[in-house]
Amino acid sequence: VADFEKVAPLVGDTQAVLNWLAKVLQLCGHKKAGDAAVALWNKEGAPRFMQPDSSAVPPVSLIEAFLYSSASSNKPDWKPVFERCLANGWNITPKFSQRVWYFLLMTAGSQNDAKGVRMILEEMLDVQVSLDLIESGAVVRAFNALTEKDDYNFAKKYLFNFSPKAIKRMLGVYKGFRGYEAETIQPPLPDNEKMFYHIAWHNNIRQPQQFSPRQLYFNYKPNFTASTTENKNQSGT
Repeated sequence: VADFEKVAPLVGDTQAVLNWLAKVLQLCGHKKAGDAAVALWNKEGAPRFMQPDSSAVPPVSLIEAFLYSSASSNKPDWKPVFERCLANGWNITPKFSQRVWYFLLMTAGSQNDAKGVRMILEEMLDVQVSLDLIESGAVVRAFNALTEKDDYNFAKKYLFNFSPKAIKRMLGVYKGFRGYEAETIQPPLPDNEKMFYHIAWHNNIRQPQQFSPRQLYFNYKPNFTASTTENKNQSGT
């Protein structure tokens, strides 16, 4: 960071400076140096791209690096930047990598930010992200943050966008987070019984049902009308 701040003003190529800034922010993410990343962004990136009257669109690599660096340290600064990425702003979310979506869901879920989670999930659907490719841990974190009735109704519909296999993986991870991993994951997963049991129920209805001849026997209802009609026809003959 210090080298960038010292040398960047001497570089005449703006694109080169932005590429360098992206690499520095990414390194901050690897080192979980969220405070340094946010400070650098506020000094070098925000004045150029975040002003209300600014029409400049930042490189996708730069935004991905900042979102990663702030998310990896569980900083809330990802949110205003992500909001500018939507269709009414820079409109660059269709170019996001799977990795960035993972970190966004994980961070919003860890911060119990239900509005943030819904904003991310809705955008993922709008830009046709392959939901099944997102790691289940981030998805579980995100859905566990949805606690209000309206959020719950949103989740019930949204789950149908995942494949049955993805739902099954999600439930397995959810059980682990609430069971043998409960004391090791950070931050701890808050209790959300309603969401957990709904995902368990949703998994049950989405999985292939086993064929049971015995159940078929007890569910059988003979068609007495057809039988009676057939007997009358035979009598008339």
